[in-house]
Amino acid sequence: MPKKHTYSIERLTDENIGDLVELYNASFGKTTSKEFLSRKFNTSFTGFKNVGFIAYSDEREAAAFYGVLPCFCKVNNGKVLVAQSGHTMTHPKHRRAKLFIRLAEYTFEYCKENGFKAVFGFPNIYSYASFVKKLNWVHFDDYHSFLPKTGSLPWIRMKKSFPFMEKIHENIKSRKLNKLKDCSGFENSIIENHPQIIHDADFFKFKAFQNSYLKQIGDFKVWFKLTDMSLMVGDISSSKDFSSAHKQVCILAKQLGIPHVRYQVSSGTALFDFCVKNGFPRGNTYPIAGIALDENFPIEKMKFTLADFDTF
Repeated sequence: MPKKHTYSIERLTDENIGDLVELYNASFGKTTSKEFLSRKFNTSFTGFKNVGFIAYSDEREAAAFYGVLPCFCKVNNGKVLVAQSGHTMTHPKHRRAKLFIRLAEYTFEYCKENGFKAVFGFPNIYSYASFVKKLNWVHFDDYHSFLPKTGSLPWIRMKKSFPFMEKIHENIKSRKLNKLKDCSGFENSIIENHPQIIHDADFFKFKAFQNSYLKQIGDFKVWFKLTDMSLMVGDISSSKDFSSAHKQVCILAKQLGIPHVRYQVSSGTALFDFCVKNGFPRGNTYPIAGIALDENFPIEKMKFTLADFDTF
C-alpha cells in the first residue's frame, strides 16, 4: 500500500528556490536552472519577489509549487498591483494530494493581505477546471493568435536537410538584428479604456532574461521574440497605424527567413480588430481568467498583448 505523506508549506525564498529545479524537471519533463527560476521570480521592481509557496513531503522533497509574478496595472489612470499566475508544478509522486489547491489558496491570501488587486492567468487544459471550479476564477476573455505569412523561404526546412546551414542562418539573423537600432521601452499599445499591464522601463528590464528584442523597425518600436517558424510580436509602439507597422515587421521576418509573424492579443483591442479585418490566419485561442482580490477591481475588463504572457 502506497505510503501516505504529510506535507509542510513554506514560502518561496532565495534560499529554497533551488528546490524547484528537480521539481520542475520531474513535473514537465524539461530541464531548467536555479538561475532561470531566480530571475523569473525576481519581481523586486514591484516591491515583492519570490511570491509563492512550496509543499514539502515528510522526506523534505519538494512535492508541489504554486507561484505568481507581481506586476503593475493601469486602471482609471491609476497604478495598482496585480499578479500573473506563474508556474504550477506537482511532482508525479505527489499528484492527487490536492496540493495545487492548497498552495494557490495560500498564495492568493498572501496577495490579498499585501494589497494585490487581482490574480490573472492563461490556464491550460490541465489546470483550467481547477482554477474555475475550485478556486473561483472567472473566465472573462480569450487570447487570440494570428499567423500571417511573410512569403519567406522557410529556412527550417533547409536546416533539417542540411544541418550545416544552421550556423549560416544564425549568422544572417545576427547581422540583420545587429543593424537594427536598440530602443527604449514604450507604452502598452492598448489605449482603449481597459485595465492593462504597464509596460515601463522596469517591466522591460525584468523581462530581458527571456531573450526578447526591443528594436526600431522602420518608423516603429517593436518588442519581439524569434522562433524558426514565427517572429512573435509582443507589442508595437502604434495603436493606430498597425498596417504600416505590420508591413515592416513582415519585411524583417522575411529577411530573417521566418515564414510567419505571430500576433497574440485579447479580443476587442485595436490590434485584434486589425488582424480580423485583414483576414489573417488564426492559430490557437487561449482562455484568460482570474480572480479579483478587491471587489472594486474590474478584472473582467483587463486586456493583454503577447508581451504580458509569462513566457514572453
